[in-house]
Amino acid sequence: MSVKALIRPLYFFVQRIYRRSNLVLGKQILFFLKLNSRLILGYSPGMKFDGLGAQLQRVLAVNALAQYWGVTSTHPPIEKIAIHPLDGLETRDSYDDFLNNVNRLIDAQSQFKFCVRAIYINDLDFKSLIRVIKYLLSSEGKVHLTVTHPYYFVDANPRIYNCKSNMLISEKLLNYSTESLKDSIVLHHRHGVGKMAIQPGQKSPREIEVDKITDVVLQCIARNSNANIMLHIFTDAPAHDLQFHPPSDQIDSWTNLPGFDGQVMNINAGALESLTNRTSIPLKIHRGGNPLISLANLSTAGTLILSRSSFGYVAAVLGKTQNVWAPRDFWHPLLDGWDSYIAK
Repeated sequence: MSVKALIRPLYFFVQRIYRRSNLVLGKQILFFLKLNSRLILGYSPGMKFDGLGAQLQRVLAVNALAQYWGVTSTHPPIEKIAIHPLDGLETRDSYDDFLNNVNRLIDAQSQFKFCVRAIYINDLDFKSLIRVIKYLLSSEGKVHLTVTHPYYFVDANPRIYNCKSNMLISEKLLNYSTESLKDSIVLHHRHGVGKMAIQPGQKSPREIEVDKITDVVLQCIARNSNANIMLHIFTDAPAHDLQFHPPSDQIDSWTNLPGFDGQVMNINAGALESLTNRTSIPLKIHRGGNPLISLANLSTAGTLILSRSSFGYVAAVLGKTQNVWAPRDFWHPLLDGWDSYIAK
């Protein structure tokens, strides 16, 4: 084993302890200086928007951080969410309805009844928090601090996701579910463009090989005593190769991705039916559909297997089950009680 392989886990352990101490220190400073009532946290996508899963995870993280620090969380409306090929949101009316439902889910507020100073920070860390605290001490009134990435603090202690405001979102999300999967094994499979493509700036594909997924499913079946257990797969993988034309105002979110020629995204089919060759249990594949409905249905799972995707992570955070399996190399830490599996 190389020296780098030995040092890397220790480095991340020390880093997490350091960040967790900053999380606690931030709470103590705000309380000691009596600034809690003057600071309001919210989520803002900044210059680049993202998909539903990534944006909702940031909302949940901001809620968690706000409750831990004893401050209010209020989010401006999300104005844009990236559309994917199988979402079924081709018309403007269907997209607007979807966007409105998402903003109702997070209780977004477009107007504030109190006088505030708005401050935006892309990556909220301890240094930027201190700058905000200094501003609060030198001024009067409330500050609405919106951030895109609150993970410096939240990833240090992910158990804070289990806060009251997120549980309220969990209950509201169930209103969009169309079926209960509490007696099923549910897999979220992130396909992307297929063929294990690696996105720019990343070292490994988001997609996970079917053989790795099958091994996890077999473990879940072995742990389950229900003789009538069924496997549900929620995926963005098309049954056949397709070409997707992103909306003109969302071209930027696809630029430089594998398979995109500037106008058309070429997506390869995903053959997930092969899972039945080794699992021998009934299989139902859900391809695409309204993302909010899919997320709600995922959150009802009795056993939930995640891929490398924020979409499934959000479903697990908001879900009612503790039987969650996540890739060991996921870029956010797992919550207490979750199992991990080797995805490569």
